[in-house]
Amino acid sequence: MAKKPPRKRVMARVLETRPEEPRPTIRRATIVFAVAILAVIAISIVVGLYFTVWQDLWSPAIRVNDKTFNMDYVIRRMKYLDKTTDVVSMMTTITEEELVRQGAPRYGIEVTQEEIDELLRAVARGDNETISESEFREWYRNVLNETKLSEGEYTEWITTYIMVDQLNAILTDNVPTVAEHAHLYIIVLPSAEATEEALARLEEGEDFSELARELSLDEASAEHEPDEVR
Repeated sequence: MAKKPPRKRVMARVLETRPEEPRPTIRRATIVFAVAILAVIAISIVVGLYFTVWQDLWSPAIRVNDKTFNMDYVIRRMKYLDKTTDVVSMMTTITEEELVRQGAPRYGIEVTQEEIDELLRAVARGDNETISESEFREWYRNVLNETKLSEGEYTEWITTYIMVDQLNAILTDNVPTVAEHAHLYIIVLPSAEATEEALARLEEGEDFSELARELSLDEASAEHEPDEVR
């Protein structure tokens, strides 16, 4: 009897499924999305700060004719240059400075760059006889850092200082040494009717001093002669 060939065993192999690794494109998209969210949040914060704080700092705080100064400039002047806490006084000072700058040309006052440089170097030199160019530049850079003013703002402030000095000199030279004087004669009376009667008596030629002594309610003026009442 012939033997049957052995049967082949069929073995079923179960393949294990592994989690699919995320693709690089998905990772990049996630990162880009996260960055976009952070950017939106940052922009929202900046916009909020602008409307709550910075907008007021850059809004005009002082207007002198066509020239405006924002609150940021006022605060920097108060905190770093003038070192004061009096807001009203600071705003008054800035206004007066601008009025000087606008009015100086009427008196022929013009400040040159040479005058500005001369004053700056004199301040930087102090008690020393000379100052090198590098030392001056270092001093000037420190001044701008300490005052928190731009070079244009600091130059404008120095220009005003020179203008005020020149304007004071002009006004001092032109102040009159002699002025007209007026004598004031007073008779204090109780009513309009009494005033009319006194005027009528003066027009008739009566002496002012006599009327003052007789009628005036003010004893001080009544006791002075006309040439003594001023």
